[in-house]
Amino acid sequence: MGGFAFTAPLALLLLLALPAMWWLLQVIPPAARRVPFPAVRFLRGLETGTTQHEAARIPWGLLLLRLVVAVLVIVAMAHPIVGDQSNLEGHGTVVLAIDDGWAAAADWAARRAVTLELLNEAERTARPVMLLTTAPPADGGVLAATSVMRAGSLKSIVWSLNPKPWPVDRGAAISALNHAPPQGSAHAVWLADGVEDGHAAAFAARLQRLGGLTVVHNDKAAVRLLLPAPPMAGDLGAMVHRAVSGKDTALAEVVFLRALDETGHVLARQALPLAAGSSVVQGAVPLPATLRNQVVRLDLEEGAASAATVILLDARWGRRMVRLVSGTSSQAAVPLVSDLYYLERALEPMAEVQHGTIADPLSGDLSTLVLAD
Repeated sequence: MGGFAFTAPLALLLLLALPAMWWLLQVIPPAARRVPFPAVRFLRGLETGTTQHEAARIPWGLLLLRLVVAVLVIVAMAHPIVGDQSNLEGHGTVVLAIDDGWAAAADWAARRAVTLELLNEAERTARPVMLLTTAPPADGGVLAATSVMRAGSLKSIVWSLNPKPWPVDRGAAISALNHAPPQGSAHAVWLADGVEDGHAAAFAARLQRLGGLTVVHNDKAAVRLLLPAPPMAGDLGAMVHRAVSGKDTALAEVVFLRALDETGHVLARQALPLAAGSSVVQGAVPLPATLRNQVVRLDLEEGAASAATVILLDARWGRRMVRLVSGTSSQAAVPLVSDLYYLERALEPMAEVQHGTIADPLSGDLSTLVLAD
């Protein structure tokens, strides 16, 4: 058995209150007395003396049991730890490297909990900590690590961290470590997002040279990336990429692509099957032109919402209603001959084309009227 420690030793100060608890547990008010209340002689037989009744005493065994329970509760509040249960290896400074790019958003709550637990362990063992995030800062400044400080001082910084909507830059993180490396022996813990950026191996090697490296990665976290795709048959298209470590570990699954309007209502939902071993699937959301022009957002239904699984749409993605009117008597678009044929072929990929006459009324959905003369 290893050592014995408490994570909240100040709670043991409550043991000083045990003498007061012993006294309080012995003080019991007297039991209630039953006094008859006859209808006629209600004043006769009542005791009016000053006899004092001694309170009943708790058996010493029960009193001792209650005190033992109180001691156990106080000790539990102090969170005792028996043996060496620390996940921190090595000695000296602990370097926490956290991937906080878009790929970390899927399991950010678990990532933060692991970081705080590591800080608690470093605080118990009195080991200083340096924190390094790998995503570039929002102000566009140079990526830099914190100074070496007490673990307790870093907890507020960790609580303020949030995943950024852009990828990590591990090359810049290597430069930050080279600029201000920790002094003496150190051990690095890297909370990786599992996405290769071209510098993962070099970053791991640089952390290893500090004195040791532990890589923490959540294999169950679903890393998804939603990218726009060319419209398919006039529908809104998108491509879903998933991070896989190998074809043997990528199982078949189905993701759902949604189209939402500006109020957040789902206008359409399309299933996109990802085959086993595949890392990308392309699909589209079929919508009529009137509903398509109301779509302002595409996203994935599963998992935690993040910037990586959302596509914001503007007017460029809408399909406008265009009416073609011929200046001749024939309205049919005869291939290679009609004056409307080439106009229709040019406009079909980007607009809803209809044919009409100059006398037809202009509807509210009509964006353009083209007259071929």
